[in-house]
Amino acid sequence: MAKKTTNLRIRVILALLTCWLGVAAFSAYADRLDTSWVPTSKLFVLRDSHSALLVDLPGGRSGVMVIGGKTMIDGNLTAVTSSELYYPEHDWWHPGPSLTTSRLGNTATLLTRTTGTNKGKVLVAGGLQDKSIASCELLDPKSLEKGVPTDNNMTFARHNHVAIELEKGKVLVAGGEHYNAGNDTILDSYEIYDPNTNTWTDPKKLNHPRSKPTAVLFKKGPNKGKVLVVGGFDMVTIPGTIGPPVIQELASCELYDPESGVWDNATSLNYPRGSHTLTLLDDGRVLAAGGVDDGGNVTRTYEIYDPDKKTWTCPWDKDKKKHLRHSRSGHTATLLRDGKVLLVSGYTGEIYNPKTDSWTFTRDTLWYPRQAHTATLLPNGDNYEVIVAGGGANICEKFEPPIGSASLNSGVDRSDYPEDGESVSR
Repeated sequence: MAKKTTNLRIRVILALLTCWLGVAAFSAYADRLDTSWVPTSKLFVLRDSHSALLVDLPGGRSGVMVIGGKTMIDGNLTAVTSSELYYPEHDWWHPGPSLTTSRLGNTATLLTRTTGTNKGKVLVAGGLQDKSIASCELLDPKSLEKGVPTDNNMTFARHNHVAIELEKGKVLVAGGEHYNAGNDTILDSYEIYDPNTNTWTDPKKLNHPRSKPTAVLFKKGPNKGKVLVVGGFDMVTIPGTIGPPVIQELASCELYDPESGVWDNATSLNYPRGSHTLTLLDDGRVLAAGGVDDGGNVTRTYEIYDPDKKTWTCPWDKDKKKHLRHSRSGHTATLLRDGKVLLVSGYTGEIYNPKTDSWTFTRDTLWYPRQAHTATLLPNGDNYEVIVAGGGANICEKFEPPIGSASLNSGVDRSDYPEDGESVSR
Protein backbone atom coordinates (compact mmCIF):
# COMPACT_ATOMS: atom_id res chain seq x y z
CA MET A 1 0.00 0.00 0.00
CA ALA A 2 2.85 2.33 0.91
CA LYS A 3 4.50 1.53 -2.43
CA LYS A 4 1.29 2.37 -4.34
CA THR A 5 0.94 5.65 -2.37
CA THR A 6 4.56 6.58 -3.17
CA ASN A 7 4.06 5.81 -6.88
CA LEU A 8 0.89 7.93 -6.88
CA ARG A 9 2.72 10.85 -5.30
CA ILE A 10 5.52 10.54 -7.88
CA ARG A 11 2.95 10.51 -10.68
CA VAL A 12 1.20 13.61 -9.26
CA ILE A 13 4.49 15.40 -8.92
CA LEU A 14 5.46 14.46 -12.49
CA ALA A 15 2.05 15.55 -13.75
CA LEU A 16 2.31 18.89 -11.96
CA LEU A 17 5.86 19.35 -13.25
CA THR A 18 4.73 18.56 -16.80
CA CYS A 19 1.84 20.99 -16.45
CA TRP A 20 4.14 23.71 -15.09
CA LEU A 21 6.65 23.19 -17.91
CA GLY A 22 3.82 23.36 -20.40
CA VAL A 23 2.54 26.62 -18.94
CA ALA A 24 6.06 28.03 -18.92
CA ALA A 25 6.56 26.99 -22.55
CA PHE A 26 3.20 28.50 -23.51
CA SER A 27 4.02 31.72 -21.66
CA ALA A 28 7.32 32.03 -23.52
CA TYR A 29 5.45 31.40 -26.78
CA ALA A 30 2.85 34.01 -25.84
CA ASP A 31 5.62 36.51 -25.10
CA ARG A 32 7.02 35.95 -28.58
CA LEU A 33 3.57 36.52 -30.06
CA ASP A 34 3.18 39.71 -28.02
CA THR A 35 4.46 41.72 -30.96
CA SER A 36 4.34 45.50 -31.31
CA TRP A 37 3.71 45.40 -35.09
CA VAL A 38 0.50 43.93 -36.53
CA PRO A 39 -0.29 43.75 -40.28
CA THR A 40 -3.61 45.37 -41.16
CA SER A 41 -5.75 46.00 -44.23
CA LYS A 42 -4.43 47.08 -47.65
CA LEU A 43 -4.40 50.41 -49.39
CA PHE A 44 -6.22 50.42 -52.70
CA VAL A 45 -3.15 52.02 -54.31
CA LEU A 46 0.45 51.17 -53.40
CA ARG A 47 1.97 54.60 -52.86
CA ASP A 48 4.83 56.45 -51.26
CA SER A 49 5.78 60.11 -50.74
CA HIS A 50 2.14 60.76 -49.86
CA SER A 51 0.52 62.72 -47.03
CA ALA A 52 -1.52 61.39 -44.10
CA LEU A 53 -3.63 63.29 -41.59
CA LEU A 54 -6.04 62.51 -38.77
CA VAL A 55 -9.44 63.86 -39.94
CA ASP A 56 -13.16 63.72 -39.24
CA LEU A 57 -14.69 61.13 -41.57
CA PRO A 58 -18.24 60.82 -42.92
CA GLY A 59 -20.57 59.75 -40.12
CA GLY A 60 -18.83 61.80 -37.45
CA ARG A 61 -16.01 59.32 -36.81
CA SER A 62 -12.27 60.06 -36.72
CA GLY A 63 -9.77 58.31 -38.94
CA VAL A 64 -6.85 58.77 -41.30
CA MET A 65 -6.82 60.39 -44.72
CA VAL A 66 -4.02 59.43 -47.11
CA ILE A 67 -3.54 61.84 -50.04
CA GLY A 68 -1.70 61.60 -53.35
CA GLY A 69 1.87 60.35 -53.60
CA LYS A 70 3.38 58.32 -56.38
CA THR A 71 2.86 54.77 -57.58
CA MET A 72 4.23 52.45 -60.26
CA ILE A 73 2.10 52.09 -63.41
CA ASP A 74 3.43 50.09 -66.37
CA GLY A 75 6.96 50.42 -65.04
CA ASN A 76 6.75 54.20 -64.63
CA LEU A 77 6.51 56.20 -61.43
CA THR A 78 3.32 58.22 -61.66
CA ALA A 79 1.71 60.82 -59.40
CA VAL A 80 -1.77 59.82 -58.26
CA THR A 81 -4.87 61.96 -57.71
CA SER A 82 -6.64 59.61 -55.33
CA SER A 83 -7.06 59.75 -51.57
CA GLU A 84 -8.12 57.01 -49.15
CA LEU A 85 -9.86 57.06 -45.77
CA TYR A 86 -9.01 54.64 -42.94
CA TYR A 87 -11.65 53.60 -40.40
CA PRO A 88 -9.75 52.34 -37.32
CA GLU A 89 -12.71 50.61 -35.68
CA HIS A 90 -13.27 48.42 -38.77
CA ASP A 91 -9.66 48.28 -40.03
CA TRP A 92 -10.57 49.06 -43.61
CA TRP A 93 -9.84 51.68 -46.24
CA HIS A 94 -12.44 53.51 -48.31
CA PRO A 95 -11.88 55.67 -51.43
CA GLY A 96 -11.75 59.35 -50.51
CA PRO A 97 -12.14 62.57 -52.50
CA SER A 98 -9.88 62.92 -55.54
CA LEU A 99 -7.49 65.74 -56.29
CA THR A 100 -8.15 67.80 -59.40
CA THR A 101 -4.43 67.65 -60.19
CA SER A 102 -1.92 64.86 -59.70
CA ARG A 103 1.06 66.15 -57.75
CA LEU A 104 4.23 64.98 -55.98
CA GLY A 105 6.21 66.83 -53.34
CA ASN A 106 3.11 68.79 -52.29
CA THR A 107 1.97 69.54 -48.76
CA ALA A 108 -1.38 68.70 -47.11
CA THR A 109 -2.48 70.77 -44.12
CA LEU A 110 -5.59 70.17 -42.01
CA LEU A 111 -7.44 73.41 -41.27
CA THR A 112 -8.37 73.16 -37.59
CA ARG A 113 -8.12 76.73 -36.24
CA THR A 114 -10.28 78.65 -38.70
CA THR A 115 -13.88 79.46 -37.76
CA GLY A 116 -15.11 79.62 -41.35
CA THR A 117 -16.64 77.09 -43.70
CA ASN A 118 -13.24 75.61 -44.53
CA LYS A 119 -12.73 74.28 -40.99
CA GLY A 120 -11.92 70.54 -41.15
CA LYS A 121 -10.89 70.66 -44.80
CA VAL A 122 -7.41 69.84 -46.11
CA LEU A 123 -5.33 72.38 -48.02
CA VAL A 124 -3.20 70.67 -50.70
CA ALA A 125 -0.53 73.07 -51.97
CA GLY A 126 1.93 72.95 -54.86
CA GLY A 127 3.76 69.85 -55.99
CA LEU A 128 5.48 68.51 -59.06
CA GLN A 129 4.49 66.96 -62.41
CA ASP A 130 6.79 67.60 -65.36
CA LYS A 131 7.30 71.00 -63.70
CA SER A 132 6.51 72.59 -60.34
CA ILE A 133 2.88 73.46 -59.63
CA ALA A 134 1.49 76.73 -58.29
CA SER A 135 -2.13 75.56 -57.97
CA CYS A 136 -3.71 74.59 -54.64
CA GLU A 137 -6.99 72.92 -53.72
CA LEU A 138 -9.21 72.01 -50.80
CA LEU A 139 -10.37 68.48 -50.01
CA ASP A 140 -13.32 67.81 -47.73
CA PRO A 141 -12.95 64.40 -45.99
CA LYS A 142 -16.64 64.42 -45.01
CA SER A 143 -18.19 65.04 -48.42
CA LEU A 144 -15.97 62.84 -50.66
CA GLU A 145 -16.40 65.43 -53.41
CA LYS A 146 -13.54 66.22 -55.78
CA GLY A 147 -11.08 68.89 -54.67
CA VAL A 148 -11.95 72.55 -55.14
CA PRO A 149 -9.18 74.93 -56.30
CA THR A 150 -8.41 77.93 -54.10
CA ASP A 151 -9.52 81.29 -55.49
CA ASN A 152 -6.00 82.12 -56.59
CA ASN A 153 -2.75 80.21 -56.98
CA MET A 154 0.51 80.71 -55.16
CA THR A 155 2.77 83.24 -56.85
CA PHE A 156 5.60 80.73 -57.05
CA ALA A 157 5.15 77.19 -58.32
CA ARG A 158 6.93 75.04 -55.76
CA HIS A 159 7.46 71.51 -54.44
CA ASN A 160 9.41 70.02 -51.52
CA HIS A 161 8.36 73.01 -49.41
CA VAL A 162 6.99 73.04 -45.85
CA ALA A 163 3.49 74.08 -44.75
CA ILE A 164 2.19 74.64 -41.23
CA GLU A 165 -1.04 75.98 -39.78
CA LEU A 166 -0.49 79.12 -37.70
CA GLU A 167 -2.10 79.88 -34.35
CA LYS A 168 -4.81 82.11 -35.85
CA GLY A 169 -5.73 79.68 -38.62
CA LYS A 170 -3.73 80.91 -41.59
CA VAL A 171 -1.25 78.57 -43.31
CA LEU A 172 2.43 79.35 -43.85
CA VAL A 173 4.08 77.81 -46.95
CA ALA A 174 7.84 78.29 -47.08
CA GLY A 175 10.81 77.37 -49.25
CA GLY A 176 10.87 74.45 -51.62
CA GLU A 177 12.06 74.08 -55.19
CA HIS A 178 10.94 75.55 -58.49
CA TYR A 179 11.56 73.19 -61.42
CA ASN A 180 10.81 74.04 -65.06
CA ALA A 181 12.38 72.97 -68.37
CA GLY A 182 15.33 71.29 -66.66
CA ASN A 183 16.12 74.24 -64.41
CA ASP A 184 15.86 73.70 -60.66
CA THR A 185 15.95 76.63 -58.23
CA ILE A 186 15.83 76.49 -54.43
CA LEU A 187 13.35 79.10 -53.21
CA ASP A 188 13.80 81.65 -50.42
CA SER A 189 10.19 82.86 -50.53
CA TYR A 190 7.13 82.21 -48.39
CA GLU A 191 3.39 82.79 -48.89
CA ILE A 192 0.37 82.83 -46.57
CA TYR A 193 -3.02 81.22 -47.18
CA ASP A 194 -6.12 82.68 -45.51
CA PRO A 195 -8.88 80.03 -45.19
CA ASN A 196 -11.50 82.68 -44.43
CA THR A 197 -11.00 84.42 -47.78
CA ASN A 198 -9.65 81.31 -49.58
CA THR A 199 -6.80 83.40 -51.02
CA TRP A 200 -2.99 83.63 -51.02
CA THR A 201 -0.96 86.70 -50.07
CA ASP A 202 1.94 88.06 -52.11
CA PRO A 203 5.20 86.23 -51.36
CA LYS A 204 7.94 87.57 -49.11
CA LYS A 205 11.49 86.49 -48.30
CA LEU A 206 13.01 83.92 -45.98
CA ASN A 207 16.54 84.53 -44.73
CA HIS A 208 17.83 81.42 -46.52
CA PRO A 209 16.77 79.39 -49.57
CA ARG A 210 15.87 75.86 -48.47
CA SER A 211 14.25 72.74 -49.91
CA LYS A 212 12.69 70.02 -47.73
CA PRO A 213 13.00 71.99 -44.50
CA THR A 214 11.10 70.94 -41.38
CA ALA A 215 9.04 73.19 -39.11
CA VAL A 216 7.22 73.26 -35.77
CA LEU A 217 4.79 75.74 -34.23
CA PHE A 218 5.59 76.62 -30.62
CA LYS A 219 2.55 76.19 -28.37
CA LYS A 220 3.86 77.75 -25.15
CA GLY A 221 6.66 79.83 -23.69
CA PRO A 222 8.15 83.09 -25.00
CA ASN A 223 8.01 81.81 -28.60
CA LYS A 224 4.32 80.84 -28.44
CA GLY A 225 2.78 81.17 -31.91
CA LYS A 226 6.14 81.43 -33.67
CA VAL A 227 7.42 78.89 -36.22
CA LEU A 228 10.89 77.33 -36.13
CA VAL A 229 12.14 76.25 -39.58
CA VAL A 230 15.11 73.88 -39.52
CA GLY A 231 17.70 72.64 -42.03
CA GLY A 232 16.92 71.25 -45.45
CA PHE A 233 18.90 71.53 -48.69
CA ASP A 234 20.31 74.31 -50.85
CA MET A 235 22.27 74.35 -54.09
CA VAL A 236 25.69 76.00 -53.85
CA THR A 237 28.65 76.57 -56.14
CA ILE A 238 31.89 75.19 -54.74
CA PRO A 239 34.53 77.95 -54.67
CA GLY A 240 37.28 77.46 -57.23
CA THR A 241 35.25 75.11 -59.43
CA ILE A 242 33.53 75.66 -62.74
CA GLY A 243 31.05 72.81 -62.39
CA PRO A 244 27.31 73.13 -61.78
CA PRO A 245 25.97 73.86 -58.28
CA VAL A 246 25.80 70.92 -55.89
CA ILE A 247 23.28 69.97 -53.21
CA GLN A 248 24.31 71.18 -49.76
CA GLU A 249 22.66 70.13 -46.48
CA LEU A 250 21.89 73.06 -44.19
CA ALA A 251 22.56 73.71 -40.50
CA SER A 252 20.83 77.09 -40.52
CA CYS A 253 17.50 77.67 -38.75
CA GLU A 254 15.12 80.61 -38.62
CA LEU A 255 12.20 81.75 -36.51
CA TYR A 256 9.05 83.32 -37.99
CA ASP A 257 6.83 85.69 -36.02
CA PRO A 258 3.36 85.85 -37.64
CA GLU A 259 2.47 89.01 -35.71
CA SER A 260 5.35 91.05 -37.12
CA GLY A 261 5.97 89.06 -40.29
CA VAL A 262 9.68 89.01 -39.40
CA TRP A 263 12.10 86.10 -39.86
CA ASP A 264 14.96 86.01 -37.34
CA ASN A 265 18.02 83.83 -37.72
CA ALA A 266 17.90 81.18 -34.99
CA THR A 267 20.79 79.20 -33.55
CA SER A 268 22.12 76.77 -36.14
CA LEU A 269 22.16 73.01 -35.75
CA ASN A 270 25.43 71.46 -34.64
CA TYR A 271 25.34 69.28 -37.76
CA PRO A 272 23.81 70.12 -41.15
CA ARG A 273 20.94 67.81 -42.03
CA GLY A 274 18.18 67.30 -44.59
CA SER A 275 15.48 64.63 -44.94
CA HIS A 276 15.38 64.60 -41.14
CA THR A 277 12.38 64.79 -38.82
CA LEU A 278 11.44 67.55 -36.40
CA THR A 279 9.19 66.94 -33.38
CA LEU A 280 7.84 69.38 -30.80
CA LEU A 281 8.10 67.60 -27.44
CA ASP A 282 5.55 68.00 -24.66
CA ASP A 283 7.98 70.01 -22.54
CA GLY A 284 8.39 72.61 -25.32
CA ARG A 285 11.78 71.46 -26.56
CA VAL A 286 12.33 70.30 -30.17
CA LEU A 287 13.84 67.01 -31.38
CA ALA A 288 15.69 66.93 -34.73
CA ALA A 289 16.54 63.33 -35.64
CA GLY A 290 18.45 61.56 -38.39
CA GLY A 291 18.58 62.72 -41.98
CA VAL A 292 21.45 63.23 -44.39
CA ASP A 293 24.56 65.07 -43.21
CA ASP A 294 26.80 67.45 -45.16
CA GLY A 295 28.86 64.52 -46.39
CA GLY A 296 25.81 62.93 -48.01
CA ASN A 297 25.71 60.19 -45.37
CA VAL A 298 22.61 59.00 -43.53
CA THR A 299 23.20 59.92 -39.90
CA ARG A 300 22.38 58.44 -36.48
CA THR A 301 22.77 61.70 -34.61
CA TYR A 302 20.01 63.74 -33.03
CA GLU A 303 19.81 67.20 -31.47
CA ILE A 304 17.56 68.91 -28.94
CA TYR A 305 16.60 72.59 -29.20
CA ASP A 306 15.86 74.46 -25.99
CA PRO A 307 13.80 77.56 -26.91
CA ASP A 308 14.46 79.20 -23.52
CA LYS A 309 18.23 78.91 -23.87
CA LYS A 310 18.11 79.22 -27.69
CA THR A 311 20.59 76.35 -28.01
CA TRP A 312 20.88 73.07 -29.87
CA THR A 313 22.50 70.20 -27.94
CA CYS A 314 23.80 67.08 -29.65
CA PRO A 315 24.35 64.40 -26.94
CA TRP A 316 26.67 62.49 -29.30
CA ASP A 317 29.29 65.21 -28.86
CA LYS A 318 29.80 64.21 -25.23
CA ASP A 319 28.82 60.55 -25.35
CA LYS A 320 29.39 58.51 -28.53
CA LYS A 321 26.77 56.01 -27.35
CA LYS A 322 24.07 58.69 -27.53
CA HIS A 323 22.56 58.20 -30.96
CA LEU A 324 19.66 56.61 -32.82
CA ARG A 325 19.69 52.82 -32.83
CA HIS A 326 19.73 52.99 -36.66
CA SER A 327 20.80 55.56 -39.21
CA ARG A 328 17.61 56.98 -40.72
CA SER A 329 16.53 59.16 -43.62
CA GLY A 330 13.07 59.38 -45.17
CA HIS A 331 11.71 58.13 -41.84
CA THR A 332 8.70 59.25 -39.81
CA ALA A 333 8.54 60.62 -36.27
CA THR A 334 5.27 60.33 -34.33
CA LEU A 335 4.66 61.91 -30.93
CA LEU A 336 2.89 59.38 -28.69
CA ARG A 337 0.40 60.24 -25.97
CA ASP A 338 2.89 59.71 -23.17
CA GLY A 339 5.33 62.20 -24.69
CA LYS A 340 7.68 59.66 -26.27
CA VAL A 341 8.52 59.70 -30.00
CA LEU A 342 8.28 56.74 -32.38
CA LEU A 343 10.71 56.71 -35.33
CA VAL A 344 10.13 54.27 -38.21
CA SER A 345 12.07 53.37 -41.36
CA GLY A 346 13.26 50.21 -43.05
CA TYR A 347 12.33 47.17 -40.96
CA THR A 348 12.81 48.84 -37.58
CA GLY A 349 11.12 51.24 -35.21
CA GLU A 350 12.60 52.87 -32.14
CA ILE A 351 11.30 55.09 -29.37
CA TYR A 352 12.84 58.18 -27.85
CA ASN A 353 12.17 58.88 -24.18
CA PRO A 354 12.76 62.60 -23.47
CA LYS A 355 12.81 62.01 -19.70
CA THR A 356 15.76 59.60 -19.88
CA ASP A 357 17.24 60.91 -23.15
CA SER A 358 17.40 57.34 -24.45
CA TRP A 359 16.45 55.33 -27.54
CA THR A 360 14.96 51.81 -27.45
CA PHE A 361 13.96 49.49 -30.29
CA THR A 362 10.31 48.52 -30.49
CA ARG A 363 9.78 44.94 -29.34
CA ASP A 364 9.62 43.55 -32.88
CA THR A 365 10.61 44.55 -36.38
CA LEU A 366 8.11 45.66 -38.98
CA TRP A 367 6.68 43.10 -41.38
CA TYR A 368 7.60 45.16 -44.43
CA PRO A 369 10.48 47.60 -45.04
CA ARG A 370 9.27 51.21 -45.28
CA GLN A 371 10.61 54.50 -46.57
CA ALA A 372 8.75 57.63 -47.69
CA HIS A 373 5.74 56.18 -45.81
CA THR A 374 3.43 57.87 -43.31
CA ALA A 375 2.81 57.11 -39.62
CA THR A 376 -0.29 58.51 -37.92
CA LEU A 377 -1.34 58.30 -34.27
CA LEU A 378 -4.86 56.89 -34.10
CA PRO A 379 -7.64 58.35 -31.92
CA ASN A 380 -7.72 55.50 -29.40
CA GLY A 381 -7.72 57.10 -25.97
CA ASP A 382 -4.92 55.79 -23.79
CA ASN A 383 -3.57 53.39 -26.40
CA TYR A 384 -0.50 54.16 -28.49
CA GLU A 385 -1.69 52.75 -31.81
CA VAL A 386 0.05 54.17 -34.87
CA ILE A 387 -0.95 53.20 -38.42
CA VAL A 388 1.95 52.99 -40.89
CA ALA A 389 0.88 53.23 -44.54
CA GLY A 390 2.66 52.81 -47.87
CA GLY A 391 6.33 53.43 -48.51
CA GLY A 392 7.08 49.95 -49.86
CA ALA A 393 3.97 47.82 -49.27
CA ASN A 394 0.24 48.31 -49.76
CA ILE A 395 -0.40 46.21 -46.66
CA CYS A 396 -0.42 48.62 -43.73
CA GLU A 397 0.60 47.78 -40.19
CA LYS A 398 -0.09 49.07 -36.70
CA PHE A 399 2.22 49.74 -33.84
CA GLU A 400 0.26 48.14 -30.99
CA PRO A 401 2.27 47.84 -27.80
CA PRO A 402 0.46 46.56 -24.69
CA ILE A 403 -0.83 49.35 -22.48
CA GLY A 404 1.82 50.54 -20.02
CA SER A 405 5.07 52.40 -20.38
CA ALA A 406 7.13 49.25 -19.76
CA SER A 407 6.08 47.97 -23.18
CA LEU A 408 7.67 51.03 -24.75
CA ASN A 409 11.01 50.24 -23.12
CA SER A 410 11.34 46.58 -23.92
CA GLY A 411 15.10 46.62 -23.34
CA VAL A 412 15.67 44.40 -26.38
CA ASP A 413 19.38 43.93 -26.93
CA ARG A 414 20.68 45.56 -30.13
CA SER A 415 22.32 42.23 -31.03
CA ASP A 416 18.84 40.87 -31.73
CA TYR A 417 18.60 43.32 -34.63
CA PRO A 418 20.72 43.93 -37.71
CA GLU A 419 23.40 46.55 -37.82
CA ASP A 420 22.92 49.60 -40.01
CA GLY A 421 22.43 48.72 -43.64
CA GLU A 422 21.66 45.04 -43.05
CA SER A 423 18.30 43.51 -43.93
CA VAL A 424 15.87 41.59 -41.78
CA SER A 425 13.63 38.68 -42.75
CA ARG A 426 10.45 37.82 -40.88
